Amino acid sequence: MSNTHQFVDKLFSSLMFVLLLAACSSTQQTATQRSQINYSPGVESSPKGVLSESEKQVLDDFIARKIELIRKQQALVPGADTGNEDDSKQLAELQRQMQQLDNEINAYLIRGERRDYYYDALQKAMKDFR
Repeated sequence: MSNTHQFVDKLFSSLMFVLLLAACSSTQQTATQRSQINYSPGVESSPKGVLSESEKQVLDDFIARKIELIRKQQALVPGADTGNEDDSKQLAELQRQMQQLDNEINAYLIRGERRDYYYDALQKAMKDFR
């Protein structure tokens, strides 16, 4: 299997895992829509009201960065599939950036309230992204 197909399979399985986690979350979904990358911060607070606005902003920024990386990766897949070396290199770099971003996100999600908000907002953003 080519590297691109492996990437797409891994990306799909990762997204499905995230969506599954989000579906299991207990908080309400938040509204999302940002013009340039199709995502904006959630407008509803978590039911417990324990997240500060700065925490929400950090999480919303993570989601926006993640959606933008996915969009860039999807744009490069066709070129990488046809053997374009530049696209393959850029795709590999974007994969590295996505892994680094996922590590940052996981480190930040130490509180359950942050996780709930993040996964609900990410699930909504992924629906809007499609």
